[in-house]
Amino acid sequence: MANFPADSVFICEAAQVSTDNPITHRYRFLLLTLVVERKSGVIVDAEINSICNLTTKFVQDLMIGYSLRIDLQHIIDDIRSRYYGESSKSLVYALNACAKKFLLLYPLSDTTKPNLR
Repeated sequence: MANFPADSVFICEAAQVSTDNPITHRYRFLLLTLVVERKSGVIVDAEINSICNLTTKFVQDLMIGYSLRIDLQHIIDDIRSRYYGESSKSLVYALNACAKKFLLLYPLSDTTKPNLR
């Protein structure tokens, strides 16, 4: 059982993948889930619905410990320069969608409660 920080939130986004991608045959789309500390935006855990466990481990290595607030471009650059899986573009799309959702819910000015407007 994972013990996440009390100020962490769960963010989830999906992205389409190409029809010849193995993920399409099993899941229909790529799903990226992140556990993120509200104040810092640091990713404390990450998972994707990959076919191979090694893929999830590698994605975790690219994301965990980095902040959606200040390191987003670094994570994207790492994905583009190190992740050569079929779903790299979908992974970047899902990451951007997660970051957008997180930053809309928890802008820097108020990290205690979600902005649900």
